Formats: sequence, C-alpha cells, structure tokens
Amino acid sequence: MSLQVQITAIQGLDAGALGVSFNIIPSGSYVTGGDTLDFTKAIADPAFQGLLAQIISSQGPISLSVWDAGGLLANTPAAILGTTLANSKVKFLGSAFNTELAACAYPGAITGSKQQGYAIFPKLL
Repeated sequence: MSLQVQITAIQGLDAGALGVSFNIIPSGSYVTGGDTLDFTKAIADPAFQGLLAQIISSQGPISLSVWDAGGLLANTPAAILGTTLANSKVKFLGSAFNTELAACAYPGAITGSKQQGYAIFPKLL
C-alpha cells in the first residue's frame, strides 16, 4: 500500500526549485522492494506552513531524503528516487544490519514512530 505524504512546508529555492518538507504516514502492509511515495496524492499536514500544499512541478524529485525522527534504529527508512511525482519509494531496513524488512503488516515500531522527509523538485517546465 502506498505511504501517505503529508506536506509540512514548501520553500522556494534558487533557480525556481521547490524544497518540500513532509511527514510519511505508513499504514497497511509493507511490500518487498519499497513502498510507493506518491507526491501526486500528497495532502497538507495539520501543521502545514505556507499558502498551498501542492508541488508545482512536472517532474519527479531531484533529491530525496527520509529518516525516522523518533529515534528508531532497527527499521531505518531509505529513499529510492523516482522518475515522476508518483513513483519514488521508501525501503525500510529490517532488524538485522543490511537487510530489508520482509513483506508484512507495518510493525508498530514503524507506525508508532515519526517518519519524515525532504525533497527538492525542479521548477515547473
């Protein structure tokens, strides 16, 4: 199941690029290879700062970082850069070093922690 993206802030950067801060809300089940991070279905976080919680770009991110802000080490998220607004992914590591989380319902350690990210999108063409 896709991860829900909740935009917390959008900043204009040099050369017209957009910097987007967001929270990731996992639910349902994790799939092997990474869960989809679809920015076309992003919504405003309740604490959104700005005028419009929408990514005004026709291209996928040129930079993408994700992390666990709750201090969880066992299931660390890793970003996989997509080619469109709809096909980036987040892969969660398993409890053993250098292994991927097996396909399963999201564990409480992940859903109970705070997953966040930051992406840079090129300017609208």
